[in-house]
Amino acid sequence: MGWKASVVIVNKPVQADYELLLRELGFFNLVKSGDEPFESVINPDDNKVYIGAYKNNLLICAAGLPMQFFEDHETETEKALTGKFPGSEICSIVLHSAVNLWGYAVLSNGKKIRVRAGSADSGTFIESGEPLEEEKDLLAMSTMGDDGQRTYIFPDMDDDPMTEDQVGENYVFAICKRYFGEELDQADELLFETVLSGYSFGQAAPLQTGIEEASPGKPARSRNPWWKRSAGPVNLTGHWKGHYTYGKGYPGPFIGRSEPFELDLSDVNGILSGTCIDELVLEKEGNESYIIGTFRQNKIAFKKRYKYYFSMDESGARMPDDQVTPDGVDYTGKLRRRFFSRKIYISGQWSITSTFRDETDRLQTFVCGGTWKMEKAIS
Repeated sequence: MGWKASVVIVNKPVQADYELLLRELGFFNLVKSGDEPFESVINPDDNKVYIGAYKNNLLICAAGLPMQFFEDHETETEKALTGKFPGSEICSIVLHSAVNLWGYAVLSNGKKIRVRAGSADSGTFIESGEPLEEEKDLLAMSTMGDDGQRTYIFPDMDDDPMTEDQVGENYVFAICKRYFGEELDQADELLFETVLSGYSFGQAAPLQTGIEEASPGKPARSRNPWWKRSAGPVNLTGHWKGHYTYGKGYPGPFIGRSEPFELDLSDVNGILSGTCIDELVLEKEGNESYIIGTFRQNKIAFKKRYKYYFSMDESGARMPDDQVTPDGVDYTGKLRRRFFSRKIYISGQWSITSTFRDETDRLQTFVCGGTWKMEKAIS
């Protein structure tokens, strides 16, 4: 990735007064600063905002503005734009090559229909909605790994697999074709011939630009973007809460069903040990579960073993079987950070591998599993 972009696109907008719209979005004390080509202002300075039109699209370039569309609630920015342009499709795009940050959010009729974003540090940290037509060619080149992240193999680079953060820029380019008729990096008319009106501003709404409001004796100041903040090594010792979800290999009624669990972990130089409480432990008196594993370079792998073995029939009913020694459940995953709060969580895949002899006395292997996620409990 090599691009930086911070743009909101309003497709087929109603006519609007630019300065009035910017004030409604929280940009105050506007001062006209001159016109610039889109290519020069696609990622403007913190105190600048640019607005203009291209192919029946309204374009707004402002630092921090697109990130308002990646929250898990409706922000004031979303309310203002969907209220102003109720019949328009609105798209937010963001790129920042320093951390392989990429993302896009698409709203139609005031509702988010597709949101995806990620970075090198956090992986893909948000994904909701059904894939858009513009994404499908790239998605077809991907496979899902045990850690819940995609790996991409391009036809002309089959010996060089890529992670999703390395491909995020391609997705953003492709989404832009939905509005511009061509991918962003190929849209020369947009980039070099389309001129936007520029404004500087004295203060903007805190939610939009990361600027803290001034108070008596305390001037307004800009908060550091998260990619400029560093974090030390993470130790996983502590109490964790999470859930595992049933996937392949399970009866239909179980697929997609989630069960809660709690872990008490000890992390000594990356060697993990601990105990687990979940539905299987609580279901049979005297049952217990313990784990042992490793945590290295933000990747976790551990085995969870139970005192008793449980089998499951075709209806999904579980039954303890004292005659079978349980082999355990294998968990793999990756430590991630939430984009805004920077709180850590872990997510990944789990699997159970069983061996048995069929009616011809041949040894067979059966694998079932699913996904899991956990966060450190607040004490």
